Amino acid sequence: MFGNSSTACLGFRLCFLVLVMGLIVLALGWGLGIDPFMRLTGTANAIVPGTAFCLVLVAFASLPLSQSTASIQRAVLFLCLVVLGGMSLLSTVTGQDVSKWVTGRAAPQDGMSVATQIGILGTMVQPAIRLRLLPLPSEWQFHLPFFGLVISLLLVLLIVIDPVTSNLMPALEHLSLYTAMLLALLFTAQLLQGEQADDITESDSSGGLSV
Repeated sequence: MFGNSSTACLGFRLCFLVLVMGLIVLALGWGLGIDPFMRLTGTANAIVPGTAFCLVLVAFASLPLSQSTASIQRAVLFLCLVVLGGMSLLSTVTGQDVSKWVTGRAAPQDGMSVATQIGILGTMVQPAIRLRLLPLPSEWQFHLPFFGLVISLLLVLLIVIDPVTSNLMPALEHLSLYTAMLLALLFTAQLLQGEQADDITESDSSGGLSV
């Protein structure tokens, strides 16, 4: 394991926070229809179920757990890729966001943006390297989350300052403030883990991270 450093523990907690917040969006927002858990205001873009579900999956896969959970985390990461790819393909073929098929609470401005899809793919890289699914140097566990964090924070600022203009950009159309914030949190968590992230394929420890 990578020890009990304060940054590693904070990274673990932030991953868990993203996981819990994603579940809250699904359960209280889309499940019970409590609007503030989906969008900041009534006219703002919502974080759609597909986005929240994918972020929950990636957050779980990013948790530095014990070696015994590695196969489960690999399966979860693969499931996220299948879900993301399936939603993107179906949306392209039908011309409609898949999220609007599974809930009647979606507003016309809701959907999964291109930026969201790229962001989720970006968050998948760090756990994929740690789980030995991507043959990339370990330094990418720091470099890519750092780049993703910078971009996510810029998107947060853009949406806060001028949400109308950001929604007119093709790549940012449908992007919600909640999505940008959760991506920023997840990239931050992965950045804090960095190169200290546990290489589960070489670990001889059966315990998880103590927090």
